[in-house]
Amino acid sequence: MRKILFRGLDKRGGWHYGFVCQDTNGGWRIKERIAKTHFAAYDVIAETIGQYTGMEDKSNIRIFAGDIVEAPDFWNSGEDGIGVIIFTFGAFAVKCRDESTPMSEWGYEDEIKTHLEIIGNIHQSRIQNITRNHNKQTRKTSQ
Repeated sequence: MRKILFRGLDKRGGWHYGFVCQDTNGGWRIKERIAKTHFAAYDVIAETIGQYTGMEDKSNIRIFAGDIVEAPDFWNSGEDGIGVIIFTFGAFAVKCRDESTPMSEWGYEDEIKTHLEIIGNIHQSRIQNITRNHNKQTRKTSQ
């Protein structure tokens, strides 16, 4: 049975791993175990919360929804592909271009560990683009 685990990005850019809950004000938190009987709660950006797929990539890094992965020979097309891990129709899938392939169609977990490699995630890529655009705007207005 796979471990139920979530991750979320805080406003400072740090990832937190644990279980997800909503506070009474509508904000989202990740509660991390910091000791056998103690937890710490971290406010996270709701859009960045992703669930662990139960699988690791070829570097033994846990794969979460929202990760950007590279895989050789997507759909036997003869070319390498880059896709995003999504959760759709009750299963985790790799979405590349406008198609998605359930991870279960890749075969055994060993096959996923051999081929998939995490190269980023959609959330930090968006944050980097927002920051980059903000910095460009700031430079333009200060000139």
